[in-house]
Order: sequence, then structure tokens, then C-alpha cells
Amino acid sequence: MKILHLITDLDYGGAENFLINLIKQKKIRKHKTRVIVMTSGGLSVQSTVKEGIDVQTLGLKRGEFNPLKALKLVQMIKKFDPDILQTWLYHADLLGCMCKPFTNVKNLIWNFRCSNMDLSKYSFQSRIVFHLLKFLCKKPSMIVVNSKNGRKFHEYAGFTPNSWRTIPNGVDTEKFKSFNNARKNLFTKLNIPENYTLIGNVGRFDPMKDYMSLFRAFSMIKKRIKKVKFLLIGRDLNRKNENLMKMIDVPFAKHNLFQEISFLPPTENIHKIIPGLDLLCTSSAFGEGCPNVLLEAMSSCVPCVVTDVGDSKEILGDCGIVVRPKDYRALANGMERLLKMNKGALNKMLQKGRRRIIKNFSIEYAEDQYLRMYRECMK
Repeated sequence: MKILHLITDLDYGGAENFLINLIKQKKIRKHKTRVIVMTSGGLSVQSTVKEGIDVQTLGLKRGEFNPLKALKLVQMIKKFDPDILQTWLYHADLLGCMCKPFTNVKNLIWNFRCSNMDLSKYSFQSRIVFHLLKFLCKKPSMIVVNSKNGRKFHEYAGFTPNSWRTIPNGVDTEKFKSFNNARKNLFTKLNIPENYTLIGNVGRFDPMKDYMSLFRAFSMIKKRIKKVKFLLIGRDLNRKNENLMKMIDVPFAKHNLFQEISFLPPTENIHKIIPGLDLLCTSSAFGEGCPNVLLEAMSSCVPCVVTDVGDSKEILGDCGIVVRPKDYRALANGMERLLKMNKGALNKMLQKGRRRIIKNFSIEYAEDQYLRMYRECMK
């Protein structure tokens, strides 16, 4: 079986990381697989190629539609001649659909990774792409979503594909696990005293992440727990991002708490950082499907406070705290409650959470589901 994946880029994002981890799995590697990146690459391209994965780049600029590059993609698809063309994220879904009629591809699969998107927060072009996909949704053999709420959102928006398939994200539970010195190593790296508490957030600068609520919750926590620091990890989460700095200024400037936040860039070694956190907090207001970072933190036995967006509530269950979106007071209360929880009860809850991930959200389970779907398409 020959499987061709088309994705916007290979930066350290949720869909990108999941795709890379998926195609590294033993069963999938028995099949001939190639990844075409719409842009010039991304932070993960070099390491992915080193793993023996076949990666090619198209060279499009973000947001660009270039007929010559579309023609080049058609030639790339025809040359590989895949049994399955799987496209990841809206822009790749549209481009793959436009190119398919000029190739011999019989099975096109779209992959949606979000739920309850607020498209008013994004560009006009993104809204156009969304509505074009809705019009074209009968073209693929099926649409894969990574969350139940993702399917509900798209159905409500008017998508009526030939078939839906829900396959949640999967995490490498042997890679993401608690280990000795994880906390010490991270605290040393950030120059944080060991008697402090470290609360982390992993993501990217995006309207769906609602960093304003997160910073307000951080500010409230700092008033209640003096020896606490905060860590942001991800794309455009740094002091050079003026829009992010303005968000921090609002709740933090009054109390001179700006210096309490550390920043780290996107990294492929996130499995060495997450286990060192005392708590993971996500603050998304909308858009999440099946958040990778939640799976990774639970697998690493890190306490989690999350907003009720996408399938986060179902994933976490009673192994952490779920609060309403856009409610920074509830977010702060949830963090305080977990940080003050009895250590024995907390450890028991975290071990239960890890078992939950191993059973329901392992990368091996996801691999089996994708291979089953490919075989069904081939019949």
C-alpha cells in the first residue's frame, strides 16, 4: 500500500507532531509512505528525514495560491502514484481536492483536527477555505476527525461527507512518562529554585488559546501562592511578540509579575520538559479537538487543569480539573486546588490518568485505526 500525506508544514504543532509520530510506527513503515509539505518545510523536517521518512517540499508561501506550484504538486502525486492521498488541515484538504482530478488517485481522505472554530478570529482567506471545503465535502472518500466534538461542529456547520471516521490522537507512552531528575533538570535550565512551583502551558500564539485568560489566572495564582513561576512553550510565545507582551502587561504590570514568566521555543524534546512541570494548564476558548499536550501530560503523570473545549473533558475524566472556557477565576481556582491536593490522593489520580492514556490514547491504538481505515478505502 502506498500512502501519500499532504500537510501545510512540519513545525512543532499538534497535527504535525501526530503525523510524524504516526508514520514512524512499525506497522505503517511496512507500507511505502511519503509526506509532501506545502511550504518550504518546518522545524521538524530535518529530524524527520533523519528518521528515514520520505519528505518532499512544495515551496509555497503561507496563504499563497500559486498555479505553477499546484501543477508541480500534481506531478509529484502522479509520480508517487499513491493508493491513498491523505490531507491534513483545511488548506491541504482544499489543495489536495483541487489536484486529485488531474491524478490517478482513487482514495482521498481529509483530516480535520479542530472543533467549534470561531472563524471570525481568523483571516478572510481561512473563512473562504472553510466554506469551499463544505461545498466540496463529497469529494473525499471520508473525513477523519480526531474528536467527537470535531465531528459535531462540522456536521452542524453543514458538512455532509460520504463517511466520517473519528480517530483520536495517540501518544508514545514510553516516551512521555515520569522520570527521575525531570523536575530538577528543568528547574536548573530555567534557573528556578527547587522550592518553587512551576506551572506550564504548551501551544502557539493563536486566538483559540485565550492567553489573556491564562495570564489573568496566573496573576491570581501568584497572589495566593508566592513561590510560583510560569513557563510558556511554543511558536511565537516569546518576548519579541508584541501582541503577547501587551496581553501580559494587562494583568501583570500592576503587580510587577512580568519576570515570573519564562519562555521556551518549540522543541522536539518536549518529552523531557513536560514531566518536569508541577502542573499543566490549558486555557483554550474554542477550537481544540483532541489536544496532544493533554495526552502527553497525562501520560507523564503531570496534574492538568483544562478548559471544556473539544474532547478535553472526556479525555481527562476525573483525573484532573475541567473548567468553563474564558473563566480565568475558575482556571485559577482549579490550579490552586490541584496544587494543594493531598500528595497521596494526587499521585493515585495521576497514575489512573496514565493508565487511561495507555488504554485509550496510545500511538499504537491510533496506528491500528488508521491502517484499518486505509484498508477499508482500498476495498
